[in-house]
Amino acid sequence: MSVTKAPLSLSEKKKLYNTFKFRLVLLVGIIPVLFASASFFIQSITDYSVNQYAAGTFIFCTCFFILCLYLFFKLAVPYYKQTLRNIRAKDKLIIETVVTDIKSEWVDEFGLTFVIQTEYPVPIVSTINRLLNPEFGYKDLRPNMRIRIHTMEENLMDILYIEPA
Repeated sequence: MSVTKAPLSLSEKKKLYNTFKFRLVLLVGIIPVLFASASFFIQSITDYSVNQYAAGTFIFCTCFFILCLYLFFKLAVPYYKQTLRNIRAKDKLIIETVVTDIKSEWVDEFGLTFVIQTEYPVPIVSTINRLLNPEFGYKDLRPNMRIRIHTMEENLMDILYIEPA
């Protein structure tokens, strides 16, 4: 197993930028949910201050608003920070390793999922690690196969591509 650092090519930078644009579109879909929950919360405050019988609505809207804010700051904000770091990156890691074990199973929410163990201490899980350029995908891997994993330096979740060594 060896880990080397290499500069990102122009096509890899373009792929990262396109991924950033796609994720930005997803963020545009998340923002209205936050505004709606804030609107429900404000409306429930005004209803509660006018009518003391609106306590259930106030409690529900408060919990819903807090849950939306928590999920946004716990999941979405770090995800988009990492995506911004990806497009600013200049280098990538090339991890040359050997596949030691592959497990595949059907998960109703995700379909066919793979857990790939390599000599590298961190396993590749297809539901967590995103393969940005799937020309050589998880299904093409075999045990004892030498591969090169091209991934970001600070983000092992976004795999640029996998190629046979």
